[in-house]
Amino acid sequence: MRIIFRTSSHKQKKIKLKISPFDCLKNLKRIFKNTVITVIGDGLSAVQISKYKKIVGKKNFIEINLKNNSKSLKYSIDLVLGFQNSKNFKKISSENELIYFVENDYLHTIDSKKNLIDAFNLNVHYVSLYDHPDYYDNLKKLIDFRQALDNPTKKVLLGKYRHWATTASTTCTFAVKKKTLMEDYEYFKKMCKRDIPRDHKIFTQLTNKGRLLIIPIPSLATHIETNYLAPLINWKLKK
Repeated sequence: MRIIFRTSSHKQKKIKLKISPFDCLKNLKRIFKNTVITVIGDGLSAVQISKYKKIVGKKNFIEINLKNNSKSLKYSIDLVLGFQNSKNFKKISSENELIYFVENDYLHTIDSKKNLIDAFNLNVHYVSLYDHPDYYDNLKKLIDFRQALDNPTKKVLLGKYRHWATTASTTCTFAVKKKTLMEDYEYFKKMCKRDIPRDHKIFTQLTNKGRLLIIPIPSLATHIETNYLAPLINWKLKK
């Protein structure tokens, strides 16, 4: 497994838990022990770069200056597929290598790694560890609902450690095998044509064409925006 942690200096006007991107990376590193984490930092200050290097090491940090969310995501995908090169990124040779793309505002629970590996034994194409609150009809009225992620054909699968549910879409924090990513590359190119990746639209297109995307029940990770915390877990204690 390889992890790509994307971060930038851009500050969004959203209410989030008082947890920094550095805290999210430390949490990720602690949970995914013995896993190579490559940090891709877009438009960071010298101080920020120094902090990230202290967490993952100089050889696992890549500096870019695109200052654009979509371009950063595309760079990350191209790097994984070998269309971009960096001295700080070892080429991925196996088509079955598991790649986990992580944005800089997610927290993970202690069992995330073993569950993520197990999820791909269910013959799926994409895995998100985030059980998004707007998947639930009774929670939609409680949050600032922006995108309907309804999936009338949802199925529940039984993994080794927990239940998983199929879903139509997710965010840009997701796991996939290199082979699948290569096969779906044109979809991700479309996703990255605007400043903000069109994750909902592209994942919906992928699932509509037969790709299986699953999420855990209950969640194993969360976006730290307070209106969109994964349900049933006290995330303030997970830092």
